[in-house]
Amino acid sequence: MKPIVLLTWPKHADFPICRYNLKRYRPYFQDIYIAFSEHHMGEDYSNFVRENVDAKFIDAVITQGGDWRNDAINQTLDKLPPCEHILFLEQDFLIRDEEFFNKLFAEDHDYIYYVENDRKHPAFMCVKRNLVEQTRKNFSASPPVDHFGLFTQDLDKLVEGQNIDNFGVVFKEDYYHMAGLTQNYKCFKYGDPFFRPNTFFYFNWKSSILPEQSPFLALMEQVNHFPRPKIHEFLDKFFPE
Repeated sequence: MKPIVLLTWPKHADFPICRYNLKRYRPYFQDIYIAFSEHHMGEDYSNFVRENVDAKFIDAVITQGGDWRNDAINQTLDKLPPCEHILFLEQDFLIRDEEFFNKLFAEDHDYIYYVENDRKHPAFMCVKRNLVEQTRKNFSASPPVDHFGLFTQDLDKLVEGQNIDNFGVVFKEDYYHMAGLTQNYKCFKYGDPFFRPNTFFYFNWKSSILPEQSPFLALMEQVNHFPRPKIHEFLDKFFPE
C-alpha cells in the first residue's frame, strides 16, 4: 500500500515533529494533502508549512453552521487524484521508525484503524478510497459521537477493518498518540488546566529542539518555563537523537 495522506492543519499551530516525520516517511506515501483550517486564534503559520513540507495544500472554507473538520476533509477529498488508499492522520500521532510502515503497508488492506478509549480514532486510519466513497463522508462531531464517528459507523457496515495492533506494532513502543496537543497550547494561552501536563511539557521541549523551527517556537519556549520531567519513560524514542 502507498496511500495519500490527508491532514487537517489549524493555521494557528505548528507541529515540528509532524513536519519532521512527513519528510522522514515520505517514501511510504503516494502524496500528502494538507487542509488548512481557520480557527480565528490570531496566528497563522501556514506559509511556513507550505515552504517546508512536500505536500499539496488546500485552504478549507468553513461553511455556515458546518463542522470545521468535516468541511476541510470533504473539500480535500474533492481535490485528490486517483488513489487506492487514503491515510487520515493527525499531527500528534508519533511513529518510532520505518518498521511501523513496513509492517502495516506490506500487503493490501481495506481498512486499518487505531483504537483509543474504545473509539476508532482518526489519529491514524487508512481506508481504501472506494470504501470512503461508499460512506456518507460525514466526518463531523455529532454528539454522542466525536469526529469520524459517523464515518466509522458507515465503514463498519461495509467491511471488517483491522486494528493496527494486529500487525505486531506496540503502543508506546512503536507508536503513540499524544492527544489534546493543540488544545494544550490553547490552554497555555488562556491559563486553563493542561491535559497530561508532564507528558505535554516533555513533548513540547523535545519538539522545541528539533531543526527547522517556525515562529511558533516562541510559544513553545514559553511553555518550556514549566517544570518538566528530567526523563520520560517512552517519549524519547519518538524523536531523533
